[in-house]
Amino acid sequence: MPDQVLLAYFSYRDKLAVFVVTANELVTHELPGGMEQLERLLPLLHAHLDPRTWSSPHNPPQQIVRRLLNRLYDLLMKPVAEILPPSSGSITIVPYGPLHKLPFHALYDGSRFLIERFQVNYLPASIILTHLKTLKSKQTHTGVPHKPPMVLGYSENGHIQRVREEAETIASLLHGRCYLEGEATI
Repeated sequence: MPDQVLLAYFSYRDKLAVFVVTANELVTHELPGGMEQLERLLPLLHAHLDPRTWSSPHNPPQQIVRRLLNRLYDLLMKPVAEILPPSSGSITIVPYGPLHKLPFHALYDGSRFLIERFQVNYLPASIILTHLKTLKSKQTHTGVPHKPPMVLGYSENGHIQRVREEAETIASLLHGRCYLEGEATI
């Protein structure tokens, strides 16, 4: 679909790259100095997001956090900005290594957060996409039924946007059972 993009990040020998998959092309970008910058910026971001480091629990260091999120946006998103879908499109992010600890949806371009422009989805690893296709194929060819997945969605009663829709969509696509909010907790 033209309004969907998959961004798969990968690091190798202190190099960071992003593979951009659209409906029409696969583009690879090396992000110069990417791992070195990540090793410096991610711990700073996490330290400033930790309320124990704030001077007052009601006064988070918003300016510093936005600056760090902007620098991370410049490193990870800006090099591929021309390939991103139009606003309100969908971006699926496949993080790698330390990027699993980065809230991509909070990256800041200087005026808006990524989540304000796009629907942001995550996959823990791109191999899952092929696994889902293989699983369906195996079920069809072997005749051995598999159990439908259990999909959990918890949005803190609507505080986290699109959780309900995402969980219901995944459950529908995989023919699974969806448990939301109170049903998704112990």
